[in-house]
Amino acid sequence: MSFSVEVVGAGLLVRVSPISGYGYYQIYWRKSSESVAETSGWINGAPSAYPIRGLESGTSYTVNVGYSRTGSGGADGFMGAVTKTTGYDRPSDWSWGASVTQGGTVTTVEDGDGGYLAKFVTAANWNSFCDRVAAFEEYVNHAAAGDYSGCKATTGAPMLASTANAIRLKIAALSPPTSPPAAVQSGKVITAAFFNGLAAALNSIQ
Repeated sequence: MSFSVEVVGAGLLVRVSPISGYGYYQIYWRKSSESVAETSGWINGAPSAYPIRGLESGTSYTVNVGYSRTGSGGADGFMGAVTKTTGYDRPSDWSWGASVTQGGTVTTVEDGDGGYLAKFVTAANWNSFCDRVAAFEEYVNHAAAGDYSGCKATTGAPMLASTANAIRLKIAALSPPTSPPAAVQSGKVITAAFFNGLAAALNSIQ
């Protein structure tokens, strides 16, 4: 085997060692479940680091490398197939935004407490945060995220401590360098400091 394949997030990185007498190389990749491959085209010289991007996360791909003396027509030979499963790219950091419109549908934070969050945050904004946590779970565990139905808020209904604590546990399970805030007690106001602490813990994952 004269090449290696490294998983880099949702992509692959192919490193090829040259074969004496052959100056051109072509990289082939396909989903392992499919038969049609994409190619790099003939490359003059063995590529020391060829990135394959635009792949699907958590998907098995088969990679092969052909070699040629002339760099035209078909390959003179192949180096042998390597199969790898792609990972997940790191999601972007979460931000609650510069402000959250007062008068939203889910009461969550005490006015003026802990930073820029206003007194209300919408269910849609909270649920988008839950989706971002799920994306981080995929990134950390290299697998599809689990069930997040217990973490979602409902438009027009008060935010429950159990809902807030469910997403806190999801973040804690990812072992972030910055620990999430303490759990919310039932019947207590969920403060802006709690929300900002959740975001800080999530964003500390690299």
